[in-house]
Amino acid sequence: VPAPDAWMAALSRIPLLHQPGDGWLYNTCSDILGVLVARVADRPLPAYLAERLFEPLGMTDTGFAVAPTAL
Repeated sequence: VPAPDAWMAALSRIPLLHQPGDGWLYNTCSDILGVLVARVADRPLPAYLAERLFEPLGMTDTGFAVAPTAL
């Protein structure tokens, strides 16, 4: 998997399908948002979300991947 800087740079080179305001495509942009949150928090997104969201809500089985020991 490419590093976030690499795929965000590649994403910036993709031409627009529409001029701003002329059309839209549904996309939550969660990958880009995740990179931005991690940069602002100055730590990996999973660690930030665990501390700020999952642990306070008691979400003990929530994460981004299944641990190899749980497969």
